Amino acid sequence: MGLAPAPDAHRPGADEPIIAQIVSPPQPCPQKAVARRRILLAVLCAVGLTGLAAVWLIDPARWGLPLCGLYRLTGLYCPGCGATRATHELLHGRLLAALHENALWVLALPVVCYAAASEIWRQCWGRPLPGDLTRSRTIILGAGVVVLLFGVLRNLPWEPFTWLAP
Repeated sequence: MGLAPAPDAHRPGADEPIIAQIVSPPQPCPQKAVARRRILLAVLCAVGLTGLAAVWLIDPARWGLPLCGLYRLTGLYCPGCGATRATHELLHGRLLAALHENALWVLALPVVCYAAASEIWRQCWGRPLPGDLTRSRTIILGAGVVVLLFGVLRNLPWEPFTWLAP
């Protein structure tokens, strides 16, 4: 009797057309993907630490690093203006000088570091650190509003807003 063989339910992709099975690339082994991700994160951490060492060694205020593009074009400070100088001051233990350069960066740095550590933890071990809110749309939107508000306020020419300018 011409019965067709039953599809192999245990074989992945058994119900896909043959052409899709031939064209689609083989999926990498999960262990290999995790290992690649960990290597990439290790390289990124090494690059970040090298950058921090450079900022520690080189005083951005004295070396005349390139100015912010927005400041160069408009004379307005962007929310990130002064962050490199603030990082340099923090690395040398001068908190008040760092706050003068970019208060938002200094105050947000612990949160940014925790969010980065949580994302690294998520990429390496599949789950975030406790209290991680980096995937929350509300938190991301709120942070964007704070950054924009800081960018506007630091350019106002009246006290106490002039204290926010680098």
